[in-house]
Amino acid sequence: MLTNVQKMLGIAQNVMPMVQQYGPLIKNLPAMIRIWKELKPADKEESMEESKTEKNKKKTAPSTKKRTVPKAEKTNENKGAESGKTPKPSTPKLYI
Repeated sequence: MLTNVQKMLGIAQNVMPMVQQYGPLIKNLPAMIRIWKELKPADKEESMEESKTEKNKKKTAPSTKKRTVPKAEKTNENKGAESGKTPKPSTPKLYI
């Protein structure tokens, strides 16, 4: 009988952290379901609008080409100016 009680206490000690962790989730589950139900119709409308715009884009521009953006190189003048600066210590702003 004592071994059965010890087993039950061990199980309770293992379950309590899970209850403490997932308890708030279960408590808020009805509110989350209500929010999900409200967002579900909005998602359908958005997906319909997106599909319409995608069809229009395909009709107007069947082939899209990617452009490469040239990278600006630093000149010697900019490098010298940046290396000569000393970093300023950060000071907090006081709003009064």
